[in-house]
Amino acid sequence: MKVGIAISSYQTDKSAIDLIWTIISENWETDKIIVVESLGSGLIRKYIQEHHLEEKILYYNLESNIGSAGNLQKRLEVAYEHGLDYVLTLNHDAVIDKSIFDTLKKNASGSSAAAYYILKYFTKKKIFDLTGTKEPGLTRSFGPSARPNEQLIPTIWSSSNVALYATSPLKHGIKPDNSLWMGWEDYLYGLQLYKAGYEQYIVTETFTEDNYEFKEKKIAGTKIMLSDKPHWYYYYRGRNLLLITLYIEFGLVRTLRTFLRLNLEAIAILIGNLQNKPLTALYYFMTGITHGWLNKRGKWKLP
Repeated sequence: MKVGIAISSYQTDKSAIDLIWTIISENWETDKIIVVESLGSGLIRKYIQEHHLEEKILYYNLESNIGSAGNLQKRLEVAYEHGLDYVLTLNHDAVIDKSIFDTLKKNASGSSAAAYYILKYFTKKKIFDLTGTKEPGLTRSFGPSARPNEQLIPTIWSSSNVALYATSPLKHGIKPDNSLWMGWEDYLYGLQLYKAGYEQYIVTETFTEDNYEFKEKKIAGTKIMLSDKPHWYYYYRGRNLLLITLYIEFGLVRTLRTFLRLNLEAIAILIGNLQNKPLTALYYFMTGITHGWLNKRGKWKLP
């Protein structure tokens, strides 16, 4: 079984280089390292050359920004083209060590599953994330405060940051959809794997911490945790979920859940007082929904 590691980067030289250094210095047992960045400064390439890592690392510096969805698609395509059976996909800021990589590989050995996701612990919400065991519902994330006892938990989707993907689905044309540009591409890819009959699991033997941007808000004497993303992020959150529901993987129940979700998202934006400009965030969100209705894809004017 050939296993690789694929790292994404967009103007994040230091963290990407630190991640490469960790993998090399700790001698992770990997057949190939893939690095895909957009509009790179050249520092990552220079690091690879100075440390004579050209045979170990496949490096791509793309001339345009293809977004997170395009980057994930490109990394999986490169892994498939170079004969890897599995590839660990990492964002530049992944919180990971060698034991996590070894645990994912051990569980994938001899299996026909298409994806193994590491269990995540949301440090700000103080829960273990099991969101992907269901389709997107009315909450952004849910899970228990104690680590689950099951070694493998079947799931529909999860984050591609610290995920071990099989490359076999690419033989049948199943791969991330780069037209989303960013946001919900992990959900769509997992959903399409699930519909095609592939198994996917959350591995709970170990876990990694996820410092997702949440903030606490007091409403009517009750404390709730709300997402705290940049304003433009809400454009893609609304647009891509609607694109998936209406044009890519249509389903009546999925559509009803999506419309409920979008309404609650709008309320959350207003009460969340995002960076003291909730109306700006709401404008981006509603623009995204409009473009979703119109089946517009790819990069918007922001970021």
